[in-house]
Amino acid sequence: MDHLFYDLVEEIVGYLPREDVDTIAYVAKRCQELKNWSAAAEDQLENRFLLDVAVVVDENAPKVYLCAKKTLPDGSKVYWDFTRWRYAWIKGIVINGASVRNSIVEADVDQVLRTVSLPIQPSDDLYALRVGRLSISLPFGQYSDCDNLGAPHRDYFVLSPESSALALRILQVVQKEFTIVDMNRAAFEDPSGICLDFITDYLAHGPNLETLFYYHGHQVGKRPEDRRIWPVIAPLFAQERGAGKELGGLLNLRLVNLPFKNEDIERIVESWWQSDGILEPKSVGWDRPRNTLLRDLKKKYSCVEHRDGAYIPHPTRESSMYVTKKYIRVMKYRPWHVPVDFKWIDSVIDEWMKGEGYLLWHGKTRFFFTFKSKDDWTALVEKYGPAVGTDGRLLSIPHPHHCHLEVSKEDGYFAIETMF
Repeated sequence: MDHLFYDLVEEIVGYLPREDVDTIAYVAKRCQELKNWSAAAEDQLENRFLLDVAVVVDENAPKVYLCAKKTLPDGSKVYWDFTRWRYAWIKGIVINGASVRNSIVEADVDQVLRTVSLPIQPSDDLYALRVGRLSISLPFGQYSDCDNLGAPHRDYFVLSPESSALALRILQVVQKEFTIVDMNRAAFEDPSGICLDFITDYLAHGPNLETLFYYHGHQVGKRPEDRRIWPVIAPLFAQERGAGKELGGLLNLRLVNLPFKNEDIERIVESWWQSDGILEPKSVGWDRPRNTLLRDLKKKYSCVEHRDGAYIPHPTRESSMYVTKKYIRVMKYRPWHVPVDFKWIDSVIDEWMKGEGYLLWHGKTRFFFTFKSKDDWTALVEKYGPAVGTDGRLLSIPHPHHCHLEVSKEDGYFAIETMF
């Protein structure tokens, strides 16, 4: 490594994330044989800058408009003059369709492609720092200057086939290092499904992806191939997110107007069920209620139901899957995700009595549960009753600090909640 020419070292360091460059600078500074690496690393650390990039594709003609702002060390932003390319890294991209009728200078397509394909600065902390943001909203508004690129002017129009093709060409060179991807492909022509291919590939190979919103169009897709994204999602809910990847972390998906069947969601649940169950906050949401989903899942998995959804506890009790008509979510396992008995609820009430009355269990003020048997409710009424309300379905348990606890018997489940 120490014999490489400086030009090659400089090129290598220029493609490394900042944290890796920091490491190289620290190590190389202490070794005379690595002076080229030390110089290249220090050069990158001193001169590297982040870009916010905005691209507009003209509604009616295959023309493209480009704006890029770089962030200065003091946090302020200035227009980039498209020089010093080797120091440029992308912070975020906005790609929009627009009716361009103002004095924006048309950009060269090759310059646009070179810009949006620059390396992306990844998050330092996958759970907290979100550096990259890719927002692809086609079609949207009219823009007067660079500051307004990305702000919609009117709600709806259709890009021409030529403009659509140009937008998709730009999209395909964007690197897959963002943590947040927001794509709205409504009302522009994508007969070959490039947008869905892009999103599907991003799910499979985007190592930093945390949040993805995808709007498939104004109507639900009807082609069988529009369901191809679901088999890619299922492995993300297992322990491994893909070859060569570490254990997956936070992942929130929101998919609108993508067709699916119950079996697609069942495949995701089964993937999680067959994993080691280690808690990884993940969710998938969709726009149209799936009223029969829980019915089908209950045929295979034991569920604890309540008014809004149901809990499926993992066999390891490391996590649970929360299922509703419009989303599924992996969450931390709680004792009430399986049927409980009188003894357990009584212990919760006892701990609540010892406290100030604000919290029930580990910070909770309310939760839903089911009893193992009818005798458990009877025992609870005998100790804390009498039960009041319609058909004796409510217990009100006073606390010494001027508040009380309500335990209510609902249709098929129970609710417990602190009241003030």
